[in-house]
Amino acid sequence: MKSRIKIILMILLIQGASACVRVDTGTNMPTIGDQIIDLVKAKNMGVITEEEFKQLRGMALASF
Repeated sequence: MKSRIKIILMILLIQGASACVRVDTGTNMPTIGDQIIDLVKAKNMGVITEEEFKQLRGMALASF
């Protein structure tokens, strides 16, 4: 019984430690905030409509 508890605790510790690891893929993806700011600018400049803005904003938020 004690060995099972030790194994479970080790698995949990390993999973917790692996969540702290950052992997650099070498690409700079825009953040959700950057995407929303770009959409607001496009809407304000008249490039996209209010309806298109809402649809694209929803898609950006859903991808997060």
